[in-house]
Amino acid sequence: ARDMARKSVVLLKNEEKLLPLSANTKTIAVIGPLADDQTHMNGFWAGKGEAEDVVTLLAGIKARVSDKTRVIYAKGSHLESSDKGLLKRAVKAAKKADVVVLAVGEDSIKTGEAASRVSIELYEAQQELVKALHNTGTPVVMVLMNGRPLAINWSAENIPAILEAWFLGSQAGNALADVLFGDYNPSAKLTMTVPRSVG
Repeated sequence: ARDMARKSVVLLKNEEKLLPLSANTKTIAVIGPLADDQTHMNGFWAGKGEAEDVVTLLAGIKARVSDKTRVIYAKGSHLESSDKGLLKRAVKAAKKADVVVLAVGEDSIKTGEAASRVSIELYEAQQELVKALHNTGTPVVMVLMNGRPLAINWSAENIPAILEAWFLGSQAGNALADVLFGDYNPSAKLTMTVPRSVG
């Protein structure tokens, strides 16, 4: 499961060689509504996959970094709705960190059968989170977790490093940590065109 997950990660952008991260980074802020989420990582067609068996991104990073690295977690927002308190705590965490790993995307039931959306952009609440974290000046690595191509025009222009992770299953967190810290070179390619808008 871990090997298949690693093989599915697509490196979309990596400006100024932000990736791979150092396991000895002093402080890493892991932020986002999907950063510590077990429920959605198995995707819509989970088969026998159980949420309680999923290793989250936060757990994977904590297991990979050195004992001297401080890992701060903040949810930042809900998937589809804003929360000023969550946003404020996320910005505070980002300002304390050397780098932010931001997990955004969709919930798994939005990308299964009979689950069309009017928009293919990140939910407005998550776009607000992305922009707020960018404004802190702390480098951001965006990890997209989704089952369909998402239009991320603003992020593509402003966020220095972006990984397309899809829904990686039970070993999601460990696989992403392998990629983020350079233990595995992300070699997957996009299998579809990502449109700039629904139009």
